[in-house]
Amino acid sequence: MSHKLRSKAVVEGNSTDLNTAERLARANALIEAIAACDWRDAEVVLSAFLEEYRAGPPLPALIEIEDEADFWASISTYDELMAYFIACGRKLVRRNFGRRGRVQLAARALEGLSASERQEALAELATPMGAD
Repeated sequence: MSHKLRSKAVVEGNSTDLNTAERLARANALIEAIAACDWRDAEVVLSAFLEEYRAGPPLPALIEIEDEADFWASISTYDELMAYFIACGRKLVRRNFGRRGRVQLAARALEGLSASERQEALAELATPMGAD
């Protein structure tokens, strides 16, 4: 993709530093541009763009593994995050990482919930599966 087609912010790698108003204005301009295109052209262009810029699978860690994982997660789509989350969760439950590891995993999963939401989630977890 030619640099002429990219904004200065994107070329310089700081497009995430835009304020909310700038981001909204650019999103609206993008929507208008897509709507003005023939749908077949828009589909080809958007598909190619999304394929090029999606995160893809994580690469082997070349730096600290936690930093690498944080970086990959920050650029991943929701679908990618969910797919790897589920796959990693399935793999982790087959590992014997003990009570402490399971508690840490649960604590991460419950992060961001209010106290009452955590209580509800823990009560739900306390109910044996299939007992509904």
